[in-house]
Amino acid sequence: MPQVPTQYGDHRFHSRLAARWAVFLDILGIPFEYRQVTYKLEGMNDRLWCPDFYLPTVQRYGGYRKEEEHGSFLMALETKPNDSDLECAAQIWPDQEVYLFSGAVNENGISCYRMEEMTVYSVLFAQCPFCGYAFVGSVRDEGKRTWNNHSCPVAECEFAAKFDIDSAFMDFVPDNLIPPPTDSPMLQIAKCAANSVRFESATSLSEVDGMRRSVQLLRENKQFASPALMEVITRHATSLSLDKRCPRYVEPWYVTHEKHQASGSQEPCPCSDCRRQKSEVTITDLEKMKAPERRM
Repeated sequence: MPQVPTQYGDHRFHSRLAARWAVFLDILGIPFEYRQVTYKLEGMNDRLWCPDFYLPTVQRYGGYRKEEEHGSFLMALETKPNDSDLECAAQIWPDQEVYLFSGAVNENGISCYRMEEMTVYSVLFAQCPFCGYAFVGSVRDEGKRTWNNHSCPVAECEFAAKFDIDSAFMDFVPDNLIPPPTDSPMLQIAKCAANSVRFESATSLSEVDGMRRSVQLLRENKQFASPALMEVITRHATSLSLDKRCPRYVEPWYVTHEKHQASGSQEPCPCSDCRRQKSEVTITDLEKMKAPERRM
């Protein structure tokens, strides 16, 4: 199928697929540069290779980009990457990661590197459920769908404060507990917009603008995870108070009560149930002490 040059925003993309990827990145708020860098690859007849997108804020391995580190490249391919595509991508590594996506926007892609031999692994766009950072993560096990989650500094402050747990929250989350964060509402909206937009239709482009506003609203409300994923995380967070390894572990009130009873102490029991009962008694006593209402 011949490639169709397509105008979107300020760029004229070499293909309709590349323009769809631009919609996807644009809606998610991921900055990109289109075909700004050309590599002359040694050992391949000095082939000139120009990756489609440079993503300055998307760091490889799903981590947060530091000032001294480079971003990543994304290639939008119409067909499955061939050996030549893999070799080109491998030559740029380790300076920058190259993600090769073929077919529809945000379906599984691949990345690769060459040490002694070529190593290829699956990648997919994901979104941190805590801070909303969109990144490209790798799937460690296709069968079990285990996921390499990125390191999120926000998870250990905002989310910890929300659930009144220690900043070591993520240390208590088993790798296989949290599902791959690839179906967040924002990702789903961006994917839908990219794959359904008709660039020649003003109405369709207007609908894309509406989807962009929906994503902005989700970001303002910090809705970065699917309901199913949020349920798993919330259930785990609330259970941490019963995990003795957790620095914020709270001993159950009945254990505290039994220990106090066994000690023979004459001090008031410090367990939460006894404190609650004492508070209720105090409120009742205060009600009794109120002066009777005067009647005219």
